[in-house]
Formats: sequence, structure tokens, C-alpha cells
Amino acid sequence: MRLKQTIFATTLVLLLSASFAAHAASRSVTLELEGMYCPMCPVTIKTALDFADGVFETKVGRNPDEALIRYDDVKTSPAKLIEVVKKSGYGAHVKPPRAKP
Repeated sequence: MRLKQTIFATTLVLLLSASFAAHAASRSVTLELEGMYCPMCPVTIKTALDFADGVFETKVGRNPDEALIRYDDVKTSPAKLIEVVKKSGYGAHVKPPRAKP
């Protein structure tokens, strides 16, 4: 009887985990960055974002100063990512989508 309960509980946990994971979606956001003045600034921002919970991938570039971030929308949001950048000493805001001609 105990083995059946253990198997049932394990199965239930696995099913619930799979169900929850199915609701998570990989999203991308581009942040316009402010205050980058030296070659180490992009490295500092990238490192901070890479360690943020829910971030899969980060690309930080100059000209224009921006960060492209791929993240799990269940674990984080653009607002939280902006806070990460601000805590590293830089400014950031979501880059508006380009208008289609």
C-alpha cells in the first residue's frame, strides 16, 4: 500500500511540474541602456543580467547602447530586468518596437 502511495505522489508531482512548465514562455525584450561610458560597462551589465533569475541569454552592445534579453516570463519581467540594470549603476528602459512602414 505504501509503495502505491509513493508512486501516486511522485506521479502527481511530475504531472504538476510538467503542467506548470508548459505555462512558462520564453520571451525577449530589448532595453535601451544609459550611462555606458567605458569598455567595461557592457560587461558589467551583461554579468548582472546573466545572474538574474529567469534569464536565459543576454547580449549587450554599443552603438546603439542596448541589451537584448531572452527570459522566462514566469520568473521575471522587463520591469525586474530594468531594476537589475539600475542596481548595477546604469539606466534602462524598454525599447519601443519599430513601426512598420
